[in-house]
Amino acid sequence: MQTAVTFRLFLVNACLLLLLAAHDVCAIDIRRERVTFGEGNNGTVIENSVRGSETVDYILNAKAGQHMIVGLETNNAGNHFNVTAPGANSAMYLGSVAGNTFEAKLPADGDYSIRVYLTGNAAQRNEVASYKLSLNIFGPGSSVVAPAKDFADGFGGGPDFWAVTGLKPGDSLNLREHHTAQSKVLSRLSNDLVLRNQGCTLAGGARWCKVETTDGNQLSGWVAGRFLRETGAPGHDATLSSDQVIGNGQPFHATGDVPCAWESGQPTRNCPFGVIRQGTGHAVVWIKRHGHGERRIEFASGQPVSSDANAALTFERSGDLFLIRIGGEERYEIPEALLSGG
Repeated sequence: MQTAVTFRLFLVNACLLLLLAAHDVCAIDIRRERVTFGEGNNGTVIENSVRGSETVDYILNAKAGQHMIVGLETNNAGNHFNVTAPGANSAMYLGSVAGNTFEAKLPADGDYSIRVYLTGNAAQRNEVASYKLSLNIFGPGSSVVAPAKDFADGFGGGPDFWAVTGLKPGDSLNLREHHTAQSKVLSRLSNDLVLRNQGCTLAGGARWCKVETTDGNQLSGWVAGRFLRETGAPGHDATLSSDQVIGNGQPFHATGDVPCAWESGQPTRNCPFGVIRQGTGHAVVWIKRHGHGERRIEFASGQPVSSDANAALTFERSGDLFLIRIGGEERYEIPEALLSGG
């Protein structure tokens, strides 16, 4: 009799455990968000938060052979992300084990899932994590087309500097303390004033950009993004032209734009370049980095061999594209055709 009672109690406890487990599974709140990059961009930055068992799957379409870089900045040590390849049943990258920076050559075409979550203890305590997730794709098939507009029409990345534009004569642009039209006005800005870009966001159905003045006062605040256009650093032209010359007086053979980034986790953007071709795979490329000076990269026998940075240069080749890294942070995509003009 005692044995029968004990067995019944075991069955009851087992059923309760199964019900609790099922409840935990059902309690996980997973939402899916499709991610696309703005025209001409190779990446974006997402700012969001999760609480407790909340989980976000960011779905990003990419192609085999492209490179994906994902970085997570968070205020909670229990906040991580996983990366799952198209059609896979398990993650190819576990952030809770490997850390909050992922970089890899992608194995397949299709939708990749970047899952942001809180690990067990933090989730059970219903903690909140505020995070910034940077997503970047570069390589074959990634966007290298210049934006159709140079206005502040993107959230992540963007140029280093904006210029105020589109104001009517006598009008000024309000620099506000927060990204709302009711916020305190810190200053009033005039047309063509150059501002440092500190990132844009959507608030109240309008696009707002955080900026910093460059006239020595260093005021920081928010302005309406529709009144901004891309520009270069104060007192500098943002583009290179073929009639410009380098130190030895030799003109560039060609100019244009190449994808580049100079900080870890930064979305790739288009940077002006000038090239001097020296024949048989030898060339020197200058890349202007929007307010961060120029980078000089030398090619010999058809491949990159050195730069003017005090850091190691590494590269890999994907088709006719050189994927160059300098010091582990700077990234450049340079087509082979730049060397020969083909």
